[in-house]
Amino acid sequence: MKFVFVRLRPTWGFACRLQPQSKMRMAFRYPPPTSLIGALAYPLLSRTEGRVEVIYRNKKPLSAAEIVKKYIMFVSTSFIGDSTIYGSLLRINRFYRGEVDYGITALPAVITYSAKDSFLDIIYVVDEINHELERAAWGITRVGSRESVFSAEEVLTGDVIETREREAKTRFSFLLRPGMEISGEGTILYAVDWRESEIGDYHERERKPYVYPEGYMIVRAKDEPMKVAMVEVFGKTEVLIL
Repeated sequence: MKFVFVRLRPTWGFACRLQPQSKMRMAFRYPPPTSLIGALAYPLLSRTEGRVEVIYRNKKPLSAAEIVKKYIMFVSTSFIGDSTIYGSLLRINRFYRGEVDYGITALPAVITYSAKDSFLDIIYVVDEINHELERAAWGITRVGSRESVFSAEEVLTGDVIETREREAKTRFSFLLRPGMEISGEGTILYAVDWRESEIGDYHERERKPYVYPEGYMIVRAKDEPMKVAMVEVFGKTEVLIL
């Protein structure tokens, strides 16, 4: 297995919102796996499919990331810096049956303004790396909504060492499975498992707990050893909980 590491710098923050919801859609504090795959899919498909964002299967609309996910074996992220969720108030206008109506709502987003630099590190584990994949990693310009503008600061590639461990220390997100014990600071977000669901079709799909460490977190397996992967980034070994 191989990996592609991307370090992204946010322009102002990002908005990865829960689906499906109506006017006021709550925002994830950290991007779910589907948004990470979508971030790579947009530049990767631009040369072959054009700027396509929506595809149809059996007349059902899906994200174009569904085309790309078959090449992804695993994806994980780690956010470095300070952030806060802020919902700006918006006025919504509506013209209905000849009458003008309006309402007030908030549209949350994650703001990363800070005295310190903020980065979003993403690791894609793939079977093989080619020029187009590495080029697409450099071409990532957004994560989540269109206004969530990022710039790629660094792209690294290398080999993945896979092993099994009863204890691991990681700063990258992972799926919390039964039999795992975790210690350290972090956030748990519930999102669909992209390996079991079509990306873009989230209606009545089960949400699973994903852990996003804030700093490094210790993960222990109570029963069977965990499947982990080790990759070298900036001369340091990083551990992924597969």
